[in-house]
Amino acid sequence: MINKDGSNLIFVVGGPRSGTTWLHRLIASHPLISTGQESNLFLYYISPLLKRWRNEHAEFDERGPSGLCCYVKNEEFIEHVGAFARSLLSNIKVQEKGFVLEKTPAHVCSVKDILEVFPKSRIVVIHRHPFEVVPSLIKASQSWGKVWAPRNVRSASKMWRKYAKWTLAAIKENKPDRILELSFDKLREDAVASLAEVFEFIDVTTREGWNLLETESAYGHRTFTYYTLDTIEKVFSFCGFIAEKSYQIGKSRYLVVQKPEARHLEG
Repeated sequence: MINKDGSNLIFVVGGPRSGTTWLHRLIASHPLISTGQESNLFLYYISPLLKRWRNEHAEFDERGPSGLCCYVKNEEFIEHVGAFARSLLSNIKVQEKGFVLEKTPAHVCSVKDILEVFPKSRIVVIHRHPFEVVPSLIKASQSWGKVWAPRNVRSASKMWRKYAKWTLAAIKENKPDRILELSFDKLREDAVASLAEVFEFIDVTTREGWNLLETESAYGHRTFTYYTLDTIEKVFSFCGFIAEKSYQIGKSRYLVVQKPEARHLEG
């Protein structure tokens, strides 16, 4: 189930031919990420609905308001819209402690709406240099993208510029803790590091950490701590434990400690 605040929702957005599909596939490789085809959810359904709602509030005359705003408050309307959006995505099965990944490039123009409906969702914005996007668009127009892709340099440049403005607005005008900016060049140069940055941003819980806990805790003389702080380490040290191993997995830190006599017995 998608959380009401969107805390388990991830959106990948950006201009056409900017690497959204590649990034989408990389993120979806994580076992806790569930995903599907482009939904156009905000582009065609939610954003037009919100636009109509806002316009209704701007159309008051001397007789007062009319329309749905006479019946529901703004926060109530947004709550209904959120429930509607979640129900439309409900066929995507969310794993326990998992996330739903949605990739629609054109949602880059709906970032404000996404964060209004799902304030705790995370958005990864990817951009690419026009010298690479323009020829890629023209090439796409000659085959699978002939329905939507521009066929000449002028039209392709205009499309890139339009999406670049939306991308810049998404990065500059919205909550920085909800948006991660990523360039295609960086992804191409080091896909592993870029993906690690994305997972760190998402703060996805990994089975790797829990597998480690189960393995190390099999020894009765050891104490295993999860998400430890320096203060906790000092407490174990004060009680006579010795730090044996330390692991950093994502944003979680794992520490294995044991008593000196237990180490002696192992030897």
